[in-house]
Amino acid sequence: MRLFLPILTTVISISVPIQVRVSPPQQTISVGQATHFNCTVSGFPLYGVTWTKNLRPVLPNERIRVLGTDVLSISSVVRDDRGVYQCFAHNHFDSAQASGALLLGDEPPVLEEIFSDKVVYPGVSVSLKCMATGSPLPQVTWRLDSLPLPEQLRFRVGDYVTRDSRVVSYVNITSKKILSV
Repeated sequence: MRLFLPILTTVISISVPIQVRVSPPQQTISVGQATHFNCTVSGFPLYGVTWTKNLRPVLPNERIRVLGTDVLSISSVVRDDRGVYQCFAHNHFDSAQASGALLLGDEPPVLEEIFSDKVVYPGVSVSLKCMATGSPLPQVTWRLDSLPLPEQLRFRVGDYVTRDSRVVSYVNITSKKILSV
């Protein structure tokens, strides 16, 4: 008679908490320059590392590349590259992230949108608008015949900054005045 002895098996799972570090934590780069972020990850097991910018997946292109999983490289920085870059690492038990900020250095102001010529008849109001970019944010000054606009009620100037750091400025001119030459 044969006796069957139960076979005992023991499973040992080893897991080390994930830690992530991005360097540099902050950098200021001028438009046109190259830069990169390094992601250092430790822990076990490690199933994946992903990069995001402002909480959206980084989409590699001809300028932005992910080298291996640990280096995010930008060959020629443009305005839209500024933001917070995050490196995420995960496994079935744990996840961690670290971030680095890309700031832009000084940029000369650029008029991105200007108003077109308008023919306005006496008594008709007109609104003119322009949009500018730059770092620091540009200050828009409206002029009439190369002189600052007179402080009168018929001239109303205003501006605001969009989410993507563009200055939109406008001037509203009411009750057109006829000037004789």
